Amino acid sequence: MLSDFMDKFNKISKNPYDTIVYRTYDKGGSPIYHTNVVQAILKDHVVLCTEAIKDESSRKRVVDELTNPKINNSPRELIDINYEEMGNMAGNMIMLMNTQGKHLCIMSERARQNLRRHNLQTIEKNYKIVSADLTTIELIGGGSARCMVAE
Repeated sequence: MLSDFMDKFNKISKNPYDTIVYRTYDKGGSPIYHTNVVQAILKDHVVLCTEAIKDESSRKRVVDELTNPKINNSPRELIDINYEEMGNMAGNMIMLMNTQGKHLCIMSERARQNLRRHNLQTIEKNYKIVSADLTTIELIGGGSARCMVAE
């Protein structure tokens, strides 16, 4: 159970965490199977398909918990992706840091090509994008860039 895990984890963690549980649905109303599809946490941004969170109070809580400095001591700016971007793997990106300390945003070429202009510009302005053609993984394996990286 998540609450049991968090209790045990927070007893040994230097930086305790809160849980935010929410339900997400695809455009057709089916539940989305994994957070990797909907959300990515970057250094100063959170990539999130807010329209996938149908319950308005849950959506507000999630956005507030991630972006509001009065609630979160490490708030992030929201990059709100839509269903089309999400369907093209834009939620399945990950931030890494190279040996020079530069923040990299790793994503598939499909995700990069399908981000709306303003979302791509925000990411380009703040991170070096590293993208690759992951068509085989995305079509056959069902995952994308973040699924391929061991954190």
